[in-house]
Amino acid sequence: MNKNIGEGSILSEDNIFSEDAGKNMADSISIKNVRGRVTVIVPVYNAEASLRKCLSSICGQTHGDLEILLIDDGSTDSSLSICREYADKDPRVQVFHKDNGGVSSARNLGLKHISGEFVSFVDADDWLEPDMIERMADCPGSADMVICEAYYHMRDGSVQMRLTGPKEGPVDHYRVLEEYFLRGNFGRGLWNKLFRYTLIEGFSFDEKLKYYEDSLFVTRALLKAESVYYCPMPLYNYRYTDEFSASIPYDSYKTSVEANKKICRAVRAYVEEQCGRSSLNRGLDWILEAVMYNQTFMVINTCRRAYLCRKRKEAAGYRRQAAELCKRVAAFRSISFIKKMKLVLAIISPVHGVNVWLRLKKKKHG
Repeated sequence: MNKNIGEGSILSEDNIFSEDAGKNMADSISIKNVRGRVTVIVPVYNAEASLRKCLSSICGQTHGDLEILLIDDGSTDSSLSICREYADKDPRVQVFHKDNGGVSSARNLGLKHISGEFVSFVDADDWLEPDMIERMADCPGSADMVICEAYYHMRDGSVQMRLTGPKEGPVDHYRVLEEYFLRGNFGRGLWNKLFRYTLIEGFSFDEKLKYYEDSLFVTRALLKAESVYYCPMPLYNYRYTDEFSASIPYDSYKTSVEANKKICRAVRAYVEEQCGRSSLNRGLDWILEAVMYNQTFMVINTCRRAYLCRKRKEAAGYRRQAAELCKRVAAFRSISFIKKMKLVLAIISPVHGVNVWLRLKKKKHG
């Protein structure tokens, strides 16, 4: 493992390597030190096309007290060289290099080197608004987690912004769970969230999962968080990849099913702890019902992908799993009739049923 800490500055993306780029970063941008240090963890793998834009947006944050951990996960392009160039320009940047092991192993390495009071995770193909960290770290109160919104940069070049939560301010613990699990708000990823380190201390990412590993991490954090603050401002720029894209490997769909099973187990353990092992129906059953609904649809979508990949035997197995789950979901009071009918349609015809659901989803957000 190599650790490289350099000196100097990072300016804008356009003049980062110009001859006069040697002045200190603190002299080139308006830096405010609100709250405590924020550690930013960026897993990097073959991201040379987007990496400079990403790193310039982090190093150019108006919140100056940053620790920026770049974890190169065995890149075969120029990503590691780019990371080192930034470390040479900015003393807040630390570069770690490791053999390729996946995004979870890269993030786990970053978690071992945190010195900040807060932790943020950024994907190497995305970028931040200049004041994202300042605004999130400076939210009132002592929240365990701060959640913001994002600009979604679509493949067709359009940009969307979705408000997914209530009005700005602290959000009650159970309201957070309702918004996240039942309404699908706040986003499943890490990137629009700022975590207090004490909330996630001892956490790690499941390195066996290639997909939805971030959702499992966020689920565990939300179940533990006593206070959450919602900031309805788009502060993160996310390059959107269709979650049902043909470019996503079939094995990733299979691991998403496993991830959702682990999410179900985490939620069940939480409900049992809150309500007592003998009574899962004392007001919190809707959390588990919502998670099981998502699990059912994930199994159906994996079935769909198996059919498209001509894996008929596996597709039949997933279809049977979905049918059994659907029988249970049919009795859930917290799941609407329309959602239940979507599952029925998808089970009858996994390929066409899911495609109809996707068109309705696209129309809703479009």
